[in-house]
Amino acid sequence: MQRYRILLLGCTLVVAAGCGPRRPGPAPVTVAPQPAPVAEDQVEPAPTAGPPLSAPAGTVPLPASGSVMQMQAAREEADRLESETRRILTALAGSADPVAGAAVARAKVAGLRQQLATWLEPFPLAVQAAVAPQEQFLAGVEGLLGAGAALDEAGLARAVDGLQAQTTGLEASFHLQEALEASLQQLRQRYLQPLPREKVVYLTLDDGPDPSTTPRLLEILRQAGVKATFFVIGRRAAQYPDLVRAIAAAGHTVGNHTYTHDYSDIYASPEAFIASLDKTSDLIHRLTGQAGLVVRAPGGSYNKFDRRTFHLLQAGGYVAFDWTVDSEDAKGATTREAIVGNVVRQAAGQAPVVVLMHDVRGKEATVAALPEVIAHFRAQGYGFDVLPPDGAGLSQAARRVLPAQP
Repeated sequence: MQRYRILLLGCTLVVAAGCGPRRPGPAPVTVAPQPAPVAEDQVEPAPTAGPPLSAPAGTVPLPASGSVMQMQAAREEADRLESETRRILTALAGSADPVAGAAVARAKVAGLRQQLATWLEPFPLAVQAAVAPQEQFLAGVEGLLGAGAALDEAGLARAVDGLQAQTTGLEASFHLQEALEASLQQLRQRYLQPLPREKVVYLTLDDGPDPSTTPRLLEILRQAGVKATFFVIGRRAAQYPDLVRAIAAAGHTVGNHTYTHDYSDIYASPEAFIASLDKTSDLIHRLTGQAGLVVRAPGGSYNKFDRRTFHLLQAGGYVAFDWTVDSEDAKGATTREAIVGNVVRQAAGQAPVVVLMHDVRGKEATVAALPEVIAHFRAQGYGFDVLPPDGAGLSQAARRVLPAQP
């Protein structure tokens, strides 16, 4: 029987999928802990777990994460601005000279529309679309005031009622969309399993292998007696097969970071994403005997995994991991000090910790920072492990699926 669980740690989504029909053998053990288009040698930004935690004075505060929470906050802000627009219309209709005041009122409404657009800008498009009825209402009022419509109270009331009627059908469609988003959130929550709150660090190194960094990272890890998870890009693994074998031979997990890391390719559809994983998984297995079922989605799974993706991951036996700490070595941290500082600051108070770093040409600062990162966590009493967190876990189970091939 197939099974899967979805685990959530802080802002980090972890999708655990039981081994499906694609590969025989034992199901994976419980696993643990995630945020654009990026070529393998380019900088990989961190996932967007939500818009910045700031908002104009008087507006609804921006939520940190979660599409349903974001939709609710967006609707509250849009409703607030719609109410303000209605107050402007009421004041105009009751003024001594509505015609003279129309230009001022129109400017105020235009300002409210701009305020809404600015507030929504950091949100995903699906959240922005959810407030289309209110935005359309504001746009209609702005057009009404600029068109010289009858500005007595009765005329304004009729015009506003007409605008409201036009948006009713549109609003109903977005209520449906909101319900679908909530359903997806429930899908995640249904399989929520708490991770052990142990002081364990999972070092993860993405985008390799690379002859300029991988051997040095392996040597640092060997000297420190630490195991890590290397999320390799399939085409780079095909280019440097000996490095992939060396990673596995040293006892590290060889993770699956898709075959191309090309967003237009891998995120064209859920089926395209799984096909890229399958191609990389087969290569990892041929090179190391590991099944390549441990996955990291380029850019993180947030806003990329839908219901169909979850089901296909389950069927393929895949286990997807994001991260809780971003070293930021792929988005501007170019010195050892900066990388160590980012890791120390973000990891404060976390247990466990999943650290995102990169194994690719040009990451000299990452190589230099790794010994200090390890030393910091050791001094804080943390242990280290590969993903998944159950010791041998899936890594060992995967090695037993088929014998390694040369």
